[in-house]
Amino acid sequence: MDEPELQDKSLVTAYPVLRPDRLWALLVLNKDSSRAHTVEVKFHNESNGSESKFEGAIDLYQYSRKQYELSADKLEPYPIKDQPPEHRTLRGSTALVMKVPAYSITVIRGTVPVPSH
Repeated sequence: MDEPELQDKSLVTAYPVLRPDRLWALLVLNKDSSRAHTVEVKFHNESNGSESKFEGAIDLYQYSRKQYELSADKLEPYPIKDQPPEHRTLRGSTALVMKVPAYSITVIRGTVPVPSH
């Protein structure tokens, strides 16, 4: 995940996991309440210095204010908008550059090629 102009990198964090079905899943959290951020997704292999990107079909799920909104009631807040996350299918093999909305959760799932030694 790269964004050179992002001053406080702790506002956008990413958590990768290799699933038992050999797909990679990446959870991206944008904790910035006021602005979206653009991120580039790459996988860096520490052992040989190579970089890989998603290939083939990529599932992208985003959950943000577009899908959920809480009432202004401070004592007993309740959801006034509660929709399922947005889902898109993307193609891999190129750099995955995407915008993560303000205060959002993004999950990306797909295949990453295993580098040859």
